[in-house]
Amino acid sequence: MKFKDRIETVKSIYKHKDSLPVTIIAGLLMASVLFYFTHFEQIYWNIGKIYAYSQVVIQILLSVLFGINIALLWYKLKFAASVNSGKEIGSTTVASVISIIVSGCPACGITIAYYLGIASIFTILPLYGLELKMIGILLILYSTNMLVEKLHACKI
Repeated sequence: MKFKDRIETVKSIYKHKDSLPVTIIAGLLMASVLFYFTHFEQIYWNIGKIYAYSQVVIQILLSVLFGINIALLWYKLKFAASVNSGKEIGSTTVASVISIIVSGCPACGITIAYYLGIASIFTILPLYGLELKMIGILLILYSTNMLVEKLHACKI
């Protein structure tokens, strides 16, 4: 499937009136979790301006992609009436969990990683865990790609 076809497939789900609210609600929920655990001022003054703004951009991107991904999954479950396997749901879940766990800055704020006792591991990384958010973006993109390719496929 070509990139243009994938974009057209994503556009097609938004012809249904429920898709946009699902995207907005899922994206806002993800953003609220990500930004709740981010202490922008501490990141800005402790690590630097570039890192702080990179953090914000990546979190916004994660939230938007998460919203789109959930809308695609919702569409597939509702209209395509197919759950070929748990693969689509699993990849969406894994990508979301990774991006939520590393939300915020493990070196300077309260994060879920801190509560799980793994924040110190992130501080040895050169970008203090920002790499893991980039992995989260790649996982969400992979999951979205899988959902788009198999959106209308149905196993009977």
